[in-house]
Amino acid sequence: MDISFTISISNIDKIGMLVIKEHYGYINPVVSNNINENYAFGYDSDGKIYYTGLVDCLGNFYKLPIKSFYVQLHELHTNMFFLIIFNKSFNEFSSIQFINCNGINEFVKSINFLNILIENGLDINNVNKIIDLKSIRETFKQDFNKIINSLVVDFYSISVSRVGQDSLWFDEIEISNLPPSNYLRKVISKSSQYDDGSGSLEKDKISIVYGSESGAISVRPGKVKNEFPAEEKNVVKRIIISNFYKNYKEIDYFEYLISNKHS
Repeated sequence: MDISFTISISNIDKIGMLVIKEHYGYINPVVSNNINENYAFGYDSDGKIYYTGLVDCLGNFYKLPIKSFYVQLHELHTNMFFLIIFNKSFNEFSSIQFINCNGINEFVKSINFLNILIENGLDINNVNKIIDLKSIRETFKQDFNKIINSLVVDFYSISVSRVGQDSLWFDEIEISNLPPSNYLRKVISKSSQYDDGSGSLEKDKISIVYGSESGAISVRPGKVKNEFPAEEKNVVKRIIISNFYKNYKEIDYFEYLISNKHS
């Protein structure tokens, strides 16, 4: 089997910190006492499948998976990586594929995310068998400010007449035109605040209740839309934007995107 290129690996014993560097050009037999510097990718006779392995000082290649904690890589086809992932107890495993990978750095970043998530309790049975890294890459590049600025914000006054109790009235903000991603909806809801109220996600909208008052005053129950100026609606959006990046975590979004049980 011919050697395609050699690689060196560092931080393989540190969860979420794996680094792999490629070494192209003329390949000398690797002479190192550090096994993590002796890895290589070898290819079969037709050059379509690449295997991970080790190179000895004579330049001989031996197939061997690269294992970083819960993730094991054993071969790749062009831009398709074949992996095995184990659960935290190492008593279950699942075969998955990374497709449309844009270089080794993106691949390694995904391995690091997987290891961190599994260490924190990710159920490997909920992970998609095929993970499209191009789709994830494009999703990460979304303009979140643009998504937030496209939200629809409406103000309402609500009054409630209660038998044997004081009447209740309060103000409510409804935020609609939410993005389809449930993860982003949850982050936007968590980031929504106004006055003394905070966001509550209700299916296709976020509700912020604030300024609640009660009193022994007879009121006509109902919900009335208030025509607030655009600037006040923009205040709500600016608050969401300022909080969004405190609550948004790329690794959490990655977990959502690779899960076959979005919630």
